[in-house]
Amino acid sequence: MKKTKKIVLMGLLIALDVIAASFLTIKMTYLRIGTSFIPVSFTGLIFGPLLGGIGAGIADVVQFLLFPSGAFIPGITLDSFLSGAVYGLLLHKKRPALWRTFTAAAINQLVISGVLTTFWLYLAIPGNTFSALFITRIIKCLIMTPIETVVIYGMWQLKERTKVFSRVSL
Repeated sequence: MKKTKKIVLMGLLIALDVIAASFLTIKMTYLRIGTSFIPVSFTGLIFGPLLGGIGAGIADVVQFLLFPSGAFIPGITLDSFLSGAVYGLLLHKKRPALWRTFTAAAINQLVISGVLTTFWLYLAIPGNTFSALFITRIIKCLIMTPIETVVIYGMWQLKERTKVFSRVSL
């Protein structure tokens, strides 16, 4: 029964990620500002780095298959995996700490989204310089890092206080 609960919860979080990335996101040419970091971080928080990364990667592929918006870029799926893995590595089975949440958000925004995703977009979309893409995207990342930190930390605190997943016994 424990495996069934894990699979169901993982499926729900993947579905939430797909919905957030598809419908709760402001999409511009090279930028996406949205809420998909919430289910991704929660997947890592609950399941750890490996399953957090796998869940985020699956969600990226499913989101592309159901709601394509351009070419499929495998590097961005890798970035999704890394994002879930970072949240899992820094948040799973740890006591809530603001510095830990900030570190996870900063790595995800500045390194993964700011540098890696920008690099994949630079390779996939001809006619742009890396620096032009980077400057545009890094501004978004600098704005989103504190927002993600506050939202994820609040969610983490709520999870710990309410013991919402204690009955699931993951």
